[in-house]
Amino acid sequence: MNLENIINKDFGLQQDQWTLTNPSFGLDSQLTVIGWSGYYRYSTSKLYVVSCSYCSMDSELYGEGVFKSKKGHLLSGKMPCGCTKTFWTEAQYATLCERKALSMGYGFVSFEEPWRGKSTRVWMVCDDHGEWLGGSTQMLLSGRLSCRSCNNAEQKQAYINLLEDNDNIIAIKFGVATDTGVRVKQQNYKSVYNIRNHSTYVFPTASACRQAETRCKQFLICGVIPKDEMLDGYTETTWAYNIDKVIEIYEDCGGILI
Repeated sequence: MNLENIINKDFGLQQDQWTLTNPSFGLDSQLTVIGWSGYYRYSTSKLYVVSCSYCSMDSELYGEGVFKSKKGHLLSGKMPCGCTKTFWTEAQYATLCERKALSMGYGFVSFEEPWRGKSTRVWMVCDDHGEWLGGSTQMLLSGRLSCRSCNNAEQKQAYINLLEDNDNIIAIKFGVATDTGVRVKQQNYKSVYNIRNHSTYVFPTASACRQAETRCKQFLICGVIPKDEMLDGYTETTWAYNIDKVIEIYEDCGGILI
């Protein structure tokens, strides 16, 4: 069945003076009005049927690439198709999650029930460590989900970050990471302080790296910054005067300054 027959079957396509001019929209005129079908809910505004040449190339996500829109929305630049779409159905989210997970080297299994839009948590699978329940759909699609077991196996860096308030060093944050640059960005996002890296040490093994973090927690007063001032990692904060002790522990556990 060709596109014209599909459209007529699904929409009962009709024409008016405007649709007969085949108006097009989008930066590349990829969206073409091909008729109208029905009315916008509780009004006399026609719903126009449009075909997107770009979306039609991704049938898995957009089917035949045919959508409905009010004339006013089209004239004001609002695109009903996937070219600018930010709201998706559950099925479309599943397709997007499958693609993103595959690009990251994982598999997407399913959504955690019940479905709550992009805040819904996702079940993922790692070839080496099996299934795990990750963060939200939004986190996956932004590339911020990863297998914790894989991460733990790769954490060979230990860092010392400075917590500053108006250039005054309030405390320090120690910990382990696979990428200290990414870690400091994450901490800045969830802290009232400005956080910057002081130094990073690399260890011969992930276990030696974790041992260094454990020793810091055992021998230093920690958690000196309250949770509401630093949501991510406040338990590994200590007073700034302990910085030499943290360095000593790192070096005793085999850490090398990089």
